[in-house]
Amino acid sequence: MSRIKLNIGPMVLEGDESSKADGVLANLYNGYRASSTDQSLTIKSIPGYVEVCDRGTNGADIDADWYSILHDTRIAISDGRVFNVVTGAVVIANELTGGILTAGIPVSFTEDETYIYFCAQSAINRLDPTTGTITQLSGQAPVNCTHLAYLKGYLIALGDDVADGGLPGDTWYSSSVTSYTTWAVFNNMAKPDDASAMFSTFREIFVIGRETTEISYATTDPQAPFASNEGATQTFGTQAPYSVAFDGQSLYYLTTAGGSRRICRLNGGREIQLLSFAVDMPINGADGIANARGWIQSWDGQTFYVLQLPTTQITIYDQVHKGVTLVFNIKLNEWYIWYQWDSATNENNRYPADTFLYMEPLGRRFVGYKGKLWELSDTAFKFGTTPVRMRIRTGNRNWGNLKYKISSFYQYNVKRGVTSDIPEPVMIHRWRNDQNAEWTDGRTISLGTEGNRDIFRRTSQCGRYISRQDELIFPDPVSIVFNGLEEEVELLK
Repeated sequence: MSRIKLNIGPMVLEGDESSKADGVLANLYNGYRASSTDQSLTIKSIPGYVEVCDRGTNGADIDADWYSILHDTRIAISDGRVFNVVTGAVVIANELTGGILTAGIPVSFTEDETYIYFCAQSAINRLDPTTGTITQLSGQAPVNCTHLAYLKGYLIALGDDVADGGLPGDTWYSSSVTSYTTWAVFNNMAKPDDASAMFSTFREIFVIGRETTEISYATTDPQAPFASNEGATQTFGTQAPYSVAFDGQSLYYLTTAGGSRRICRLNGGREIQLLSFAVDMPINGADGIANARGWIQSWDGQTFYVLQLPTTQITIYDQVHKGVTLVFNIKLNEWYIWYQWDSATNENNRYPADTFLYMEPLGRRFVGYKGKLWELSDTAFKFGTTPVRMRIRTGNRNWGNLKYKISSFYQYNVKRGVTSDIPEPVMIHRWRNDQNAEWTDGRTISLGTEGNRDIFRRTSQCGRYISRQDELIFPDPVSIVFNGLEEEVELLK
């Protein structure tokens, strides 16, 4: 055998499928694959965080960070408290009111030409963006609302009748003509499976139950402004009401198919595609599914569906994860894992984010976490003071041959990134052979000094194996682009 290029291919759990000469399947931690200018696929580290605002909410989750282009208003919510955020060179959060929302519940927003409306398992709150005044809709307005939408002059809410009537999952609506004082119910349940979530596009309303997704559209009849499109009803629902996310074309949410956790992707709201996870088994056994959060996150030309399971503890690759964050690259159809490394306990915690916000007029991206707002940065590769550590772990491979092989050397191709306070970062390469549990001591490979573009490194005398699993660790908080890995292999007779 001769030199073989190890293409870091689709990210799945280790398995015999990776025993091929044309690629090595791998899991990618804290990184993603992207197309470079020459159309080859490179691996990049996710950006780090720069703290921009501490609102003093005692480390409570950030339940919302939302921006209205129409009203040029940014709202953040934590611990049930509402803040108006002024985004400039210095980000300032001014508290408008406190304790009006259920803490720890993701917030649903919508707006009309005059006001901004929001709820979080609460009454419907109305914000006047001009005065900063917040009032609650009263009278017939539904209570315990979890989701809001606005469509063609109607405010729509998923909640309970104030008189405790109706059926679980009823959708309530009110016209802007009456200033949302008179409410009516629209029951869009071909199957009574209790609505978990609601989402609206420019034309339709999606009511997602436990087992079905039902679609309504606006009519021209003021007495019955919504009608069911029963032919578009989908036989997939969700028990994770806040896993729903929309990327402008497709709707994503956590579902169940054949007893297995999957992601349902509704392309254009119609065409169903079920996405398997990179880690099917842990998701099937996960607790706290109802607490899952999903959102669309973008960076460097890539768009991701991020699924946060904050209360799930599982073990992947011999390492404990306190909380799991699975990330689907929408363009490449690949799953990754993002995490925060806890050096004190040697454990992986979930990706440190509760929200994501892209402010298009400013071209800036923010996440909310532990009572603070952070800005994503391509020059900072830390979560606060913790380095972002990218890691690639391949599956077990044998190149389709069960005889012993001699690994003469590995050759690495990387690129250094932007300015860093680390003059010469390193990469650690280790492996384990023939399904053994123990890893070898890592080989430390220099990644060059700042400004190096194409860096080729080599490590020799890499032992023999029948099958091998590799791990590449990038421990330093530096911008690194990983282009490829080749192995010189000799098959023993």
